[in-house]
Amino acid sequence: MKHSIGTALLAFASLTVLLSGCAPASTPVPSSPTQAAPASTPVPSSLTQIAPTLTPALPSATPVPPTPTAITTPLPKETFYFDTRKKEVKSTISLADQHQYSITISGTFSNWNGDYWAQYGICAGTPDKAPVFPIPGLGASPVGQDAFYWYAIPKGPGTKGFCGTFVPPSADSYLTFNTAGDTKFIAYAPVPAFDASHSYVITLTGRGYPLVIDLRDDDYKDNQGEFKIEVLPS
Repeated sequence: MKHSIGTALLAFASLTVLLSGCAPASTPVPSSPTQAAPASTPVPSSLTQIAPTLTPALPSATPVPPTPTAITTPLPKETFYFDTRKKEVKSTISLADQHQYSITISGTFSNWNGDYWAQYGICAGTPDKAPVFPIPGLGASPVGQDAFYWYAIPKGPGTKGFCGTFVPPSADSYLTFNTAGDTKFIAYAPVPAFDASHSYVITLTGRGYPLVIDLRDDDYKDNQGEFKIEVLPS
Protein backbone atom coordinates (compact mmCIF):
# COMPACT_ATOMS: atom_id res chain seq x y z
CA MET A 1 0.00 0.00 0.00
CA LYS A 2 2.86 2.39 0.83
CA HIS A 3 4.41 1.44 -2.47
CA SER A 4 1.31 2.42 -4.40
CA ILE A 5 1.05 5.85 -2.76
CA GLY A 6 4.65 6.56 -3.49
CA THR A 7 4.27 5.55 -7.07
CA ALA A 8 1.27 7.84 -7.46
CA LEU A 9 3.05 10.84 -5.95
CA LEU A 10 5.98 10.30 -8.26
CA ALA A 11 3.74 10.15 -11.28
CA PHE A 12 1.94 13.39 -10.22
CA ALA A 13 5.23 15.23 -9.81
CA SER A 14 6.41 14.10 -13.20
CA LEU A 15 3.20 15.28 -14.73
CA THR A 16 3.51 18.65 -13.04
CA VAL A 17 6.99 19.16 -14.38
CA LEU A 18 5.89 18.14 -17.81
CA LEU A 19 3.02 20.52 -17.77
CA SER A 20 5.08 23.41 -16.54
CA GLY A 21 7.55 22.94 -19.33
CA CYS A 22 4.90 22.88 -22.00
CA ALA A 23 2.90 25.95 -20.86
CA PRO A 24 3.27 28.88 -23.28
CA ALA A 25 5.04 31.92 -22.01
CA SER A 26 2.71 34.72 -21.02
CA THR A 27 2.61 37.48 -23.58
CA PRO A 28 3.39 40.75 -21.91
CA VAL A 29 0.66 43.37 -22.32
CA PRO A 30 2.26 46.40 -23.84
CA SER A 31 1.66 49.58 -21.90
CA SER A 32 -0.31 52.23 -23.66
CA PRO A 33 2.24 54.49 -25.29
CA THR A 34 2.03 58.26 -24.26
CA GLN A 35 1.68 60.40 -27.37
CA ALA A 36 4.55 62.82 -27.37
CA ALA A 37 3.72 66.49 -28.16
CA PRO A 38 5.29 67.65 -31.37
CA ALA A 39 8.47 69.52 -30.63
CA SER A 40 8.44 73.27 -31.55
CA THR A 41 10.70 74.16 -34.36
CA PRO A 42 13.74 75.70 -32.77
CA VAL A 43 14.83 79.12 -34.01
CA PRO A 44 18.40 78.93 -35.08
CA SER A 45 20.53 81.11 -32.86
CA SER A 46 22.48 82.29 -35.86
CA LEU A 47 19.50 84.17 -37.32
CA THR A 48 19.36 87.93 -36.56
CA GLN A 49 15.88 89.19 -35.95
CA ILE A 50 15.10 91.89 -38.54
CA ALA A 51 12.93 94.76 -37.39
CA PRO A 52 10.02 95.52 -39.67
CA THR A 53 10.68 98.36 -42.09
CA LEU A 54 8.57 101.39 -41.16
CA THR A 55 7.32 103.64 -43.91
CA PRO A 56 8.06 107.20 -42.75
CA ALA A 57 4.99 109.35 -42.50
CA LEU A 58 5.01 112.34 -44.78
CA PRO A 59 5.41 115.55 -42.81
CA SER A 60 2.19 117.42 -42.57
CA ALA A 61 2.15 120.86 -44.09
CA THR A 62 2.98 123.58 -41.58
CA PRO A 63 -0.28 125.44 -40.99
CA VAL A 64 -0.16 129.07 -42.00
CA PRO A 65 -1.70 131.20 -39.29
CA PRO A 66 -4.39 133.53 -40.50
CA THR A 67 -3.31 137.08 -41.07
CA PRO A 68 -4.47 139.03 -38.05
CA THR A 69 -6.82 141.85 -38.75
CA ALA A 70 -5.16 145.04 -37.66
CA ILE A 71 -7.25 146.87 -35.14
CA THR A 72 -6.40 150.51 -35.11
CA THR A 73 -7.78 152.71 -32.42
CA PRO A 74 -8.44 156.18 -33.77
CA LEU A 75 -6.36 158.80 -32.03
CA PRO A 76 -8.50 161.21 -30.05
CA LYS A 77 -9.32 164.69 -31.27
CA GLU A 78 -10.51 167.71 -29.37
CA THR A 79 -11.96 171.18 -29.77
CA PHE A 80 -11.68 173.78 -27.03
CA TYR A 81 -11.50 177.55 -26.55
CA PHE A 82 -8.72 179.75 -25.24
CA ASP A 83 -9.92 182.72 -23.19
CA THR A 84 -7.27 185.41 -23.81
CA ARG A 85 -7.80 186.76 -20.31
CA LYS A 86 -5.93 183.68 -19.12
CA LYS A 87 -2.23 182.99 -19.51
CA GLU A 88 -2.51 179.53 -21.04
CA VAL A 89 -4.80 176.69 -22.02
CA LYS A 90 -4.20 172.93 -22.03
CA SER A 91 -5.86 170.16 -24.02
CA THR A 92 -7.53 167.38 -22.06
CA ILE A 93 -6.08 164.76 -24.43
CA SER A 94 -2.44 163.79 -24.75
CA LEU A 95 -0.85 163.99 -28.18
CA ALA A 96 0.53 160.56 -29.12
CA ASP A 97 4.30 160.41 -29.05
CA GLN A 98 5.92 161.14 -32.44
CA HIS A 99 2.54 161.48 -34.13
CA GLN A 100 1.75 164.62 -36.08
CA TYR A 101 -1.34 166.71 -35.38
CA SER A 102 -3.05 169.44 -37.34
CA ILE A 103 -3.90 172.33 -35.04
CA THR A 104 -6.45 174.81 -36.35
CA ILE A 105 -6.46 178.15 -34.54
CA SER A 106 -9.31 180.49 -35.39
CA GLY A 107 -10.48 183.82 -33.99
CA THR A 108 -9.41 187.35 -33.17
CA PHE A 109 -8.49 189.23 -30.01
CA SER A 110 -7.08 192.47 -28.66
CA ASN A 111 -4.58 193.31 -25.95
CA TRP A 112 -6.77 196.29 -25.05
CA ASN A 113 -10.41 196.75 -24.21
CA GLY A 114 -12.94 199.00 -25.87
CA ASP A 115 -12.16 201.96 -23.57
CA TYR A 116 -8.55 202.01 -24.73
CA TRP A 117 -9.53 202.03 -28.40
CA ALA A 118 -12.10 204.74 -27.76
CA GLN A 119 -9.67 206.89 -25.80
CA TYR A 120 -6.64 206.77 -28.08
CA GLY A 121 -8.06 205.98 -31.48
CA ILE A 122 -6.56 203.96 -34.33
CA CYS A 123 -2.91 204.08 -35.25
CA ALA A 124 -3.02 201.86 -38.37
CA GLY A 125 -5.14 199.23 -40.05
CA THR A 126 -8.85 198.57 -39.75
CA PRO A 127 -10.00 196.85 -36.56
CA ASP A 128 -13.03 194.60 -36.37
CA LYS A 129 -15.86 195.81 -34.18
CA ALA A 130 -15.90 192.62 -32.10
CA PRO A 131 -13.97 189.35 -31.75
CA VAL A 132 -14.99 186.35 -33.84
CA PHE A 133 -15.47 184.47 -30.54
CA PRO A 134 -16.25 186.95 -27.74
CA ILE A 135 -15.46 186.08 -24.15
CA PRO A 136 -18.77 185.08 -22.54
CA GLY A 137 -20.22 187.95 -20.52
CA LEU A 138 -18.21 190.71 -22.20
CA GLY A 139 -19.64 193.27 -24.59
CA ALA A 140 -18.36 194.05 -28.08
CA SER A 141 -14.93 195.63 -28.31
CA PRO A 142 -12.61 196.45 -31.26
CA VAL A 143 -9.92 193.87 -32.05
CA GLY A 144 -6.95 193.96 -34.40
CA GLN A 145 -4.99 190.72 -33.79
CA ASP A 146 -5.29 187.05 -34.61
CA ALA A 147 -3.15 184.04 -33.81
CA PHE A 148 -0.21 185.19 -35.94
CA TYR A 149 -0.76 188.77 -37.15
CA TRP A 150 -1.52 192.33 -36.17
CA TYR A 151 -3.92 193.73 -38.74
CA ALA A 152 -4.91 196.89 -36.81
CA ILE A 153 -3.34 198.75 -33.90
CA PRO A 154 -4.54 201.54 -31.63
CA LYS A 155 -2.62 204.62 -30.52
CA GLY A 156 -1.67 205.03 -26.89
CA PRO A 157 1.07 204.32 -24.38
CA GLY A 158 0.99 200.61 -25.12
CA THR A 159 1.81 201.11 -28.79
CA LYS A 160 4.23 203.99 -28.49
CA GLY A 161 6.76 203.85 -31.29
CA PHE A 162 4.53 201.82 -33.64
CA CYS A 163 2.61 204.64 -35.24
CA GLY A 164 4.28 205.71 -38.44
CA THR A 165 6.22 202.45 -38.78
CA PHE A 166 3.53 199.78 -38.45
CA VAL A 167 2.24 198.41 -41.75
CA PRO A 168 -0.59 195.89 -41.39
CA PRO A 169 -0.81 192.99 -41.54
CA SER A 170 2.39 192.38 -39.59
CA ALA A 171 3.46 188.98 -38.27
CA ASP A 172 3.86 189.08 -34.49
CA SER A 173 2.33 186.10 -32.76
CA TYR A 174 1.60 186.28 -29.07
CA LEU A 175 1.01 182.52 -28.96
CA THR A 176 3.67 179.93 -28.06
CA PHE A 177 3.32 176.15 -27.93
CA ASN A 178 4.48 173.16 -25.91
CA THR A 179 3.89 169.42 -26.47
CA ALA A 180 6.79 168.03 -24.39
CA GLY A 181 5.32 168.31 -20.90
CA ASP A 182 8.02 170.75 -19.73
CA THR A 183 8.17 174.53 -19.36
CA LYS A 184 9.82 175.32 -22.69
CA PHE A 185 7.43 177.10 -25.06
CA ILE A 186 8.29 177.87 -28.67
CA ALA A 187 6.84 180.20 -31.28
CA TYR A 188 5.63 178.44 -34.40
CA ALA A 189 7.81 178.93 -37.47
CA PRO A 190 7.55 179.62 -40.26
CA VAL A 191 4.53 181.81 -39.64
CA PRO A 192 1.62 180.90 -41.95
CA ALA A 193 0.59 183.42 -44.60
CA PHE A 194 -1.95 185.98 -43.46
CA ASP A 195 -5.56 184.79 -43.75
CA ALA A 196 -8.30 187.43 -43.73
CA SER A 197 -10.66 184.83 -42.19
CA HIS A 198 -8.21 184.60 -39.25
CA SER A 199 -8.04 180.81 -39.31
CA TYR A 200 -4.69 179.00 -39.49
CA VAL A 201 -3.59 175.37 -39.57
CA ILE A 202 -0.23 174.41 -38.11
CA THR A 203 1.39 171.01 -37.56
CA LEU A 204 2.80 169.92 -34.22
CA THR A 205 4.40 166.61 -33.21
CA GLY A 206 3.07 164.87 -30.11
CA ARG A 207 5.39 163.84 -27.29
CA GLY A 208 2.91 161.93 -25.16
CA TYR A 209 1.69 165.00 -23.28
CA PRO A 210 -1.20 167.45 -23.66
CA LEU A 211 -0.88 170.46 -25.93
CA VAL A 212 -0.31 173.67 -23.97
CA ILE A 213 -0.70 177.09 -25.59
CA ASP A 214 0.63 180.16 -23.84
CA LEU A 215 -0.32 183.78 -24.48
CA ARG A 216 2.56 186.20 -24.03
CA ASP A 217 1.23 189.31 -22.31
CA ASP A 218 1.95 191.52 -19.31
CA ASP A 219 -1.66 192.23 -18.42
CA TYR A 220 -4.47 189.76 -19.17
CA LYS A 221 -7.41 191.38 -17.44
CA ASP A 222 -8.24 193.83 -20.27
CA ASN A 223 -7.91 191.40 -23.19
CA GLN A 224 -10.79 190.72 -25.55
CA GLY A 225 -11.75 187.60 -27.52
CA GLU A 226 -11.18 183.85 -27.53
CA PHE A 227 -9.42 181.44 -29.87
CA LYS A 228 -11.05 178.28 -31.07
CA ILE A 229 -8.53 175.40 -31.01
CA GLU A 230 -9.15 172.21 -32.98
CA VAL A 231 -6.71 169.32 -32.48
CA LEU A 232 -6.86 166.61 -35.18
CA PRO A 233 -4.43 163.70 -35.74
CA SER A 234 -2.87 163.97 -39.20
